[in-house]
Amino acid sequence: TGVQTCALPILHAAGVRHGDLHASNILCLGGTTLHIIDFGQSSFAPAGELEAELDGLKRRLAQG
Repeated sequence: TGVQTCALPILHAAGVRHGDLHASNILCLGGTTLHIIDFGQSSFAPAGELEAELDGLKRRLAQG
């Protein structure tokens, strides 16, 4: 999805883990503009750890 290929790597590069990412926390504005909201459960983590989480998320999304 657009969020996993664009926004998450940007957050993860900054060391930010959202912690509660699901459809209700993604707003689509203006067709191709996505906004991630609700960072109430977010935290900071080492970038390598976040990349592993992103790989897991990609696998889960691919499985449907």
